[in-house]
Amino acid sequence: MVRRESTVCRLKSAASGRSICVKMVHLKPNGTENSGSLFAALCHYHARSDHQAGFTVPQPFGWVPQHRAVIMEWVEGLNFNDILKRERWSARRRHEHIRKAAGWLRWFHGQSEMETSSLVKRIKLKSIVKTLNDHPEVDAAVKAHDPALREFLEVAKKASKQVVATEMDFVDLHGDFKLTNLLIASNGHIVGIDFKGEGRGAISHDICRFLSDLDFHHNVVGRSFALEETSPANDFTAFLSAYGGRMAKLGREPFLFLYFLTILRGLVHQRRKFTSGIGFRLRQAVMRRLAKKLSREVTRRLVKTP
Repeated sequence: MVRRESTVCRLKSAASGRSICVKMVHLKPNGTENSGSLFAALCHYHARSDHQAGFTVPQPFGWVPQHRAVIMEWVEGLNFNDILKRERWSARRRHEHIRKAAGWLRWFHGQSEMETSSLVKRIKLKSIVKTLNDHPEVDAAVKAHDPALREFLEVAKKASKQVVATEMDFVDLHGDFKLTNLLIASNGHIVGIDFKGEGRGAISHDICRFLSDLDFHHNVVGRSFALEETSPANDFTAFLSAYGGRMAKLGREPFLFLYFLTILRGLVHQRRKFTSGIGFRLRQAVMRRLAKKLSREVTRRLVKTP
C-alpha cells in the first residue's frame, strides 16, 4: 500500500502463516523523516497498553534506520469506517463503537504529560491563511471553485476572539485520528494505527479530526450532527461524553468554532493532498456544505454575543 507519507508492506510466512507489517517512511521535501520517532512511540504506547480495557497499538519488532523502515505487528481486524457504515442505521450500536473510540483516544492522550493552557496564540487559523498565501495555485483554485471560503475565514477570525481564553488540555497528539486509523482486532481489542509519533497540541485537534470524519459520511445525505444538538442520535454527544474531561464540559460556542476551523482546514489542505476526480469533487462539495452550515450557526451566535 503506497501512501503519500509511507509505503506499507505485509510480509507473510508460508511456513507459519504469521504476518508482519513493514512501514517505510518517505522523505519529506526538506529531507527529514520520522521513522525513529514512530518506532519510539510504538514502544512507548505498546508498553503501556491497557489490556483490560482493550486499548493498544501494534507491537513493534524492530527499526531499520538506513531504510527508514519500522517493523511491527500486522493487525487483523475491521477499521471503524467499515464498522460504522454497517451500523449507520442503528444509533445504539453505532454509539457503542463511538464510545470505544473515545475511550481509546482518552487512553492514548493519558500516556503523555498533560498541561492546561488557554487557546490564545494556539489557534491554527493562521496556518490556513498561510497555506493560501504560500501556495498561489491553491488560492486560485479556492477562488475558482469555492468562492465562499474567504467569507468563512472572516467568520472564523471574528469567532476566534470569543474562544482564545478557553482552557484546553495539551498533550502528545495522534495527529491523524480518523475512522480508518482505528481498528477492532480479531481479539476484540481497539488498536490505533498510523499516528505521527511526534507533536503536541490541544486535544481538540484529534477529537475534531475524528468527528469531521463522522460528519462527512452523514453529510453525504445532507445531515450534520454538529448542529443537531438535541438529537438522541447525535454522534458528537456520544463521543464527547465518553471522552470526558474538559472537552466534555466545553461550551457550545468554543466547540462550534474549533470544529468549524477543522472543516476549513480540510477544505484548504485537501487541494494539496488529493488529485482531481469524482472522489475529490465529492469531498469538496460535502466539506463546503458543512462549512456553510457551521458558518451560519457561528454567525448567529456571534450576533447574540454582547
